[in-house]
Amino acid sequence: MNMGEQVSQFLVRPNIAQIENDIMGLLHHVQLFYIEAAKQIKIWFPIEDLILKSLIVLNPSAINSNSSQEVISLAHSFPNIINDTELHNEWREIQFLDPNDLPLCSAMTTIDVDSFWGKCKMTKTSAEEHRFLTVSKLMTSLLSLPHSNADVERIFSQVVLMKTKPWNCLNPARWMPL
Repeated sequence: MNMGEQVSQFLVRPNIAQIENDIMGLLHHVQLFYIEAAKQIKIWFPIEDLILKSLIVLNPSAINSNSSQEVISLAHSFPNIINDTELHNEWREIQFLDPNDLPLCSAMTTIDVDSFWGKCKMTKTSAEEHRFLTVSKLMTSLLSLPHSNADVERIFSQVVLMKTKPWNCLNPARWMPL
């Protein structure tokens, strides 16, 4: 069990060895803390959420392991983004391409996800039409999902700071000179 370098060094000092029961109690409490932390993480973070699990399709190296139906069902979780038929056709085309024909794919295992889908969006056919517009639109939309609500919370905090008692009762005669 890792408690950090300083704690580990402290616990192996010679004069600490005399209080072995206290050390065992400490280790037990640390273990209980880790167990409770893991339980809380599981409660507060939607690890089992099907949409989060299906976001594996964003990984360029997983293109061939996901069917177009999996991608379409994920897209249905976010309505009005794409056309099913176009998505199916483009996904199948990406799957059958030689990996070296895909943008940045000479080393697909180390590719940056957003760079890959951005490059896919820019890929054009011989007729200068976007080749994977629907797929890349879906993927960039998925990549733009907020990871938390911190921005919203920050705005509410700023509003609370501005909306004080003196500001609530200002009449035009008071604020016009400002």
